[in-house]
Amino acid sequence: MKKDIQNNNFILQKLRQPVHISYIAEQIINKSIFETQEIINDFVEEGLVVESEYGKGYYMLKKTK
Repeated sequence: MKKDIQNNNFILQKLRQPVHISYIAEQIINKSIFETQEIINDFVEEGLVVESEYGKGYYMLKKTK
């Protein structure tokens, strides 16, 4: 996760609005859905990203209050 900070920042910038996992995989980072899910899971564990309430498989930045 920490090895590619620039790529991680790029991914996080794209998650300002809910984005489906397949779009993230195919269009944003060009990796398999399995690899993308692992990356997203790391972001979720760190508290940076949450699954959107609008639909399963959609992820977005966690809103801060």
